[in-house]
Amino acid sequence: MTGQSVLRPHTLVVGLYSFDGDGALVRTHRLPVVLEAEQLDIVEAVGLPAPDLVIVNDEDLTYAVVRPDDTSLSCLAASLGALRDPMARSLTWSMLHNLVRDARIDAALFVQAVLEHADDDTEPSTLTVLLNQALRVTSRYAGPHTRRALLERLVADDSTEPSKMTDPAFLHGGWGRLRAAAPGSDAQIVRARAWLEAAGQARLLGEAGSAQAAARAREILDGALPGLELDADMRWRALTALAQLDAVSADELEAQRKADPTASGITHHLQASSSMPRQDLKAEVFDRLLGDTALSNDHIDALVAGFAVDAHRELTGAFTRRYLQELQGLWGARGQEIATRLVVGLFPACGDEADVQAVEDWLATHPEAPSALRRLVLKSLDDLRRALTARRTGSEDL
Repeated sequence: MTGQSVLRPHTLVVGLYSFDGDGALVRTHRLPVVLEAEQLDIVEAVGLPAPDLVIVNDEDLTYAVVRPDDTSLSCLAASLGALRDPMARSLTWSMLHNLVRDARIDAALFVQAVLEHADDDTEPSTLTVLLNQALRVTSRYAGPHTRRALLERLVADDSTEPSKMTDPAFLHGGWGRLRAAAPGSDAQIVRARAWLEAAGQARLLGEAGSAQAAARAREILDGALPGLELDADMRWRALTALAQLDAVSADELEAQRKADPTASGITHHLQASSSMPRQDLKAEVFDRLLGDTALSNDHIDALVAGFAVDAHRELTGAFTRRYLQELQGLWGARGQEIATRLVVGLFPACGDEADVQAVEDWLATHPEAPSALRRLVLKSLDDLRRALTARRTGSEDL
């Protein structure tokens, strides 16, 4: 490996899409190309009607990082839901997420696109990924004002937004999308799980927003959503969200543990009981993660999830320095699988510039650290730098 850029041939398809008479975005032209230089003129496209959307690497024939033109990006932001082909939809969703991570578009564009265009006809696994990405983008890639506004949308009912220039705009909210999902459908289950994940972050919305999220989580527990199966997993998800909001008692969590005495129930109880926003509890969980060598993989994951709630950053931020001090010791004392989960899980993923500097200082002063450990830290550091760049460059005007 020389580190030099090398041009390699890529065979791909450029798809030209336009709106048909029914308002659907359909492919009108398929243009196969072989890219062997830094630039390529597609002569077959000359004279064709200007499309509404161009998808480079349509059909996903090669690995490519794609940057859309402004017209295509505007089309996707407004009408991605009109794109009927499942492969094309998947490619454009992936492209938008990469654009957020690379600070090429605002977090708001991606989250709003998910709320507006990821409808219930979306394949359940894809819908799961998109809703999880929307929450992650909100928590880590948006600046403080935008973060709050987007989180409000993720847990809110549908609404209308007044406009002086046009008719009021209809806005989907996460709660509205959940209530509108067909009873008993896969989409309802996916949306309920995603909504509860977002609701657990509502501490960022202040006392009133947190209380409303807790009340709606209680509605789910009380069976207010027709058709939604309240199995043990869904009940634990609701109780964990309430724990993250400090809106559930230890007795209620213990009652659910007794009602679900399975290995999964014990693990869920461990996560929920470790998720409350209390400084002494964060310290207790952190100490246990570092000191209890009998913990299983699942219990490590549960405790990490309870400790590292994004909305609890004001409670966990103080642990960065100790995390760095313990890195080499825990890497040497634990098996690689457990050590990897701890190194990645306890990294300050929602951190700030001070955390970046602390990690960079650790890397500079610990050149002897095992290469596998350094790679994990460097990967997590790169993710944090990306998030901070997106926060700095993103608009706060929502």
